[in-house]
Amino acid sequence: MYIKRLTAQNLRNLPASCFDFTPGLNVIVGPNASGKTNLLEALHIALTGGSYRMNTLAECIHFQFDFAQIQLLLESSDAWQETIAIQIKENSKKIILNDKTVQSLTGLFPLVTWMPEDLDIIRAGPKYRRQFLDHILSIQDPLYLYHSKRLAGALKQKNTALKLKHFSSIDAINPEVASASIYLSAARLRLMKALQEPFCSAMQQLRFGNEHELRIKSHCLVSFEEMLHALKRVKPQEVMSKSTLKGAHLDDMEILLGGVSARRFASLGQSRALVAALKIAQVRLLGDLTPLLLIDEVGMGLDKERMEAVWELMGGWQQAVVTTPDLGKANIHSLMGEFNKITLPLP
Repeated sequence: MYIKRLTAQNLRNLPASCFDFTPGLNVIVGPNASGKTNLLEALHIALTGGSYRMNTLAECIHFQFDFAQIQLLLESSDAWQETIAIQIKENSKKIILNDKTVQSLTGLFPLVTWMPEDLDIIRAGPKYRRQFLDHILSIQDPLYLYHSKRLAGALKQKNTALKLKHFSSIDAINPEVASASIYLSAARLRLMKALQEPFCSAMQQLRFGNEHELRIKSHCLVSFEEMLHALKRVKPQEVMSKSTLKGAHLDDMEILLGGVSARRFASLGQSRALVAALKIAQVRLLGDLTPLLLIDEVGMGLDKERMEAVWELMGGWQQAVVTTPDLGKANIHSLMGEFNKITLPLP
């Protein structure tokens, strides 16, 4: 499937207009603050039901209005079409897929995003690395979503019990925490092993010759009985902290550069290359699903030679939507040849 048309209404500074896209490369061109990133965000919301920039979609509504709406038309090579409509209000969100209301779009449309904020995968806390893994797994494994919801529900119950000092209910909740955590951590470990070869290969082809490694830091890669015992052992500390101290919600993906932590020691240039290699590995891993690409500020601070290598290594996608303030500096023509151009702001 590829994106054919997007209509946005009252979304940030985007005008109420239709934007048409084609298979292959689509380039959104315009000066800063013209709405390029907002258009990418609208596509992301329509494909996933959520924003990669904000915790709540209500923050995306233009300040002069009390609602926003996004409509997306997707089409396949055999002319099969799907429609998505997202209706956003201050305290509610409605998702309509092919004229039927659904609760979530997570995992339905293979998507790879590459944004300036993705440097957080390398340089910020574990949450961002878990989100990177979780996004891939939600596409690959429907059961992963089920166990993610199981864990989130169990953690909410347990943390509430800890805060309210309902300690007698904690032992009944712990098996749910243990079971879901073991599944999630094992899935993350398998994914990291699958990412290792394409990630390291991409780093070498981007001319970073040091050894690179992905490892998972988790205390949930144990048996169910061992996990239950660990939860029982930390119960006094959990009572003191009023939070759950064992579980897959604390997993981290460790990225090593030449044997040392990339989070602590990678330069800005190395961090950008590491993100590029992770995105290349992600596209390769989802290659059979021909994912859609959304890339904000194409180039991401990489030099021309490395950006050319990125495009060459990123084979396997059927449509990309990228933004740039300057076509010349982005070297789009030399990288990709023909493309569909969308100019912002609209006249």
